[in-house]
Order: sequence, then C-alpha cells, then structure tokens
Amino acid sequence: MEKKTKKTIITALVIGVIGYALYKAFTPTPPTNNGGGGNGGGTPPNGSGTPPNTTQNLDFNALANTLFDAFNGVGTKNDVWRSVLIKLKNQADWDALLKAYGTKTITAGWGGFIKTCSDCDLVKSFKSELSSTELEQLNTILKSKNINTI
Repeated sequence: MEKKTKKTIITALVIGVIGYALYKAFTPTPPTNNGGGGNGGGTPPNGSGTPPNTTQNLDFNALANTLFDAFNGVGTKNDVWRSVLIKLKNQADWDALLKAYGTKTITAGWGGFIKTCSDCDLVKSFKSELSSTELEQLNTILKSKNINTI
C-alpha cells in the first residue's frame, strides 16, 4: 500500500474517532427515574401519581426532565432551572422533585473542556453546574419557600 493511501486511511480513522467522541459527549443521556420502589417507578403508593403533601398540579417527572435538559450539554440554562424552582411550593414538592430526578449522568462542556458527573442526584447536579453566585440565588429561592437549602 502506498504511503499516501495509508496516511489518508489513518487521517479518516482519526477524524471518525474524534467525531464519535464529540457525538457521545454532546448527545443527551436518556433520563432515568430511580425512585418509587416496585410500584411503577415513582408512582406513590396512594395511586394518585402525586406524592402526599405536594402541589397537586405539578408533574415532577416532567420538571426533573426539564432540569436534566437544562444541565446536560454545553452551558447551563439558568432561566430554565429558576423557572422550575419557582413552581415549587414547599419541602414536600422539593422532596418529590429530588425523587423524580433520581440519579443521572450529566455531560457538560465549554471551550473544548468536557466534564462528566456520573450518578448525579439533583443536588450534585446543581453543585456541579452552578457558580457560587448562582447557588446563592438557588438557596434564596428555596429559603423563600421554607425548603432546606443545599
């Protein structure tokens, strides 16, 4: 095989590997719901779909998926996580959101730097994604609703 052909094949192979690595790094991992024991993956025993003492009209699984989407990939969508937290009314809502979020793998990157947080629960995800100023803002929102801060 000619030297030029070998070089072309190696170059194509390297480009393919880099492309695949970038694809995997920036393709969202499907969210998982690790809560709920053996009764349907998060459905409370009361059968209502909403844990007791929570705001009845909130879909905690949808809110958890919204947060995952806000964290995963390049940049954190700050307006999104704030809009989710504003919907919470009390500690029971926060606890239901934590349970719905479960644990996930977050892949984030900026400027060629890629980081991964494996098995991140919601608190770890917030701490991994937010600056200290943003964490203060998050805790201010939680305090205003009498929710334990992180």
